[in-house]
Amino acid sequence: MFFTLNLFRTPFSLLLSLSSLDLVLNSTGHAPVALDDVFINATDNCESVDVSLNTTLFTCASVGTNTLLITALDVAGNQDTDVVTVTVADNSPPALDALSAITLQLDTNGEVDVLPTDVINTDSDNCAVTSRTLAQSHFTCAHVGSQDVLLTIADAQDNQAQANISVLVQDSVNPLLTTAPYLQLTLDATHGNASIDADDTTLSTSDNCQVNNQTLSQASFQCAHLGNNTITTTTYDVNGNSNASTTVVEVVDAHVPNLVVRPTLTLELDAAGLGVIDADNLTTSVTDNCAVAAHTINQTAFACADVGATIPVLVSAQDTSEVQPSRARGIPIILLRLKD
Repeated sequence: MFFTLNLFRTPFSLLLSLSSLDLVLNSTGHAPVALDDVFINATDNCESVDVSLNTTLFTCASVGTNTLLITALDVAGNQDTDVVTVTVADNSPPALDALSAITLQLDTNGEVDVLPTDVINTDSDNCAVTSRTLAQSHFTCAHVGSQDVLLTIADAQDNQAQANISVLVQDSVNPLLTTAPYLQLTLDATHGNASIDADDTTLSTSDNCQVNNQTLSQASFQCAHLGNNTITTTTYDVNGNSNASTTVVEVVDAHVPNLVVRPTLTLELDAAGLGVIDADNLTTSVTDNCAVAAHTINQTAFACADVGATIPVLVSAQDTSEVQPSRARGIPIILLRLKD
C-alpha cells in the first residue's frame, strides 16, 4: 500500500517593525528610508525570510502622513506584512536673495506699484516657493521719501524667508501749466502803478501730487514799463518740480493829465507894443499819473492890434504815453497897452 504524504509549511509567525517613523525632507526635497529604519525582526519555522519595503523614498509630495508597507516572504511563498505610519515634514526655509533698495517714480496720476519679482534677484526652496508678498506694494504721493518694506516668501508648509527692502519713492513729474499769451494792464490814475498775480496770467495748472505755489518774474508795474513786457509764470509742486510759461503784459496809461487853469489873465504890452506869455502863465496846476511831456498854449504873442480884445487861449497838456491831450477851455485874455 502506498500513501501520498502532502507536507505543508505554515507561515512564519512573527514580523516585528516600528509602528511609526518621522522623516524630514533634506535640502533636495527628499527623505530616503531604509529597511533598517523600520524593521526589527522576522522569524520563520524553516529558513530565513526576505523582507522588503514598498517604497524607499519620500518627496515633497509625501509631506504629511503616509503608509509604509513591510513584507516578509519565505522561500515557499508565504508572506507576512506590517504597516508603518511615516510622517514626512518639510522644515527647510526657502533661500532668498533680494535687492537691498529700489527707487520708484510716481506716474502722472501720483501712483506707482511694485511687485515682489521687482525686488527678488533669486529664490528657491527644497520643494517650491508658493507665495511671494510685499507688506506694501502700492505707493502714492503720501509716500514720497524712503520707507522699509518687508518682503516675505514661503513654501507650501509656510516655511518663510524675509528681507527688508528700502523703497525710495520719488516724484519727478513737472506740474502742468497753461498761461494767457497776452494780458493788458492799465496803470492807475493816481500814482501810475499796477500789479498782477499768478491768477491773472494762469489759465490752468495742476500736478500729479499737489501744486504748492506760483511765482511771477514781475508783479508790479509803473510808468517805466509802458508797452510790452514778457512775464514768466512758474508753478511749483510740493516736491520741488516746476514748470514755467510766459505772458506778454502790455502796460498802458489811459489817464489824461489833470490840468487846472486861471479863469482870466490881464496882459500889459511892453514899450515896444508886444506881450509874450507861456503855458505856465495861464496854469494853476498840471499833474499826471506818470509825467507831463508837453504843456503848451495855442498863442504866445500879442501886439497892439489885440489891445482891448478878449482873446481865448487854449492850454494843452500831454503825458509821456501820448494819451489824447488834456485841453482846458478857452481862457479869455484881456490885453492892455502900456501908456507912454
